[in-house]
Amino acid sequence: MAEKKKSATTKAKKVVKKAISKKTITSKKVTAKRKVAPKKVTKKTTEPVMEFPINVPPSGETYSYKGWLNSDSFVKRCFAVLGYNFVGTLMLYGVIIVIALVIMLLTVGISALVS
Repeated sequence: MAEKKKSATTKAKKVVKKAISKKTITSKKVTAKRKVAPKKVTKKTTEPVMEFPINVPPSGETYSYKGWLNSDSFVKRCFAVLGYNFVGTLMLYGVIIVIALVIMLLTVGISALVS
């Protein structure tokens, strides 16, 4: 098996040499083993890992974002959830009402044309 591989690679190298001498190809594409240059070892500098400081805003709240869902006050968080629930419900029912109106107008229009 090894002799067949050697003969195949030597035949391929001969073909490549002929092609290079005839200038039909410009570089060698067939190699038995690819030579890889050793990587240079660089010294790694270790920097001290800094802990993230806890920045408390001057207002006294824990978070810098001023949204009601992140508030320290329980009442504010309750009203935020209630508000998001209300707006989500309006959006959902708004789409349902628009679809119902379109269906109603189509049926009334078709019935008016038939009669």
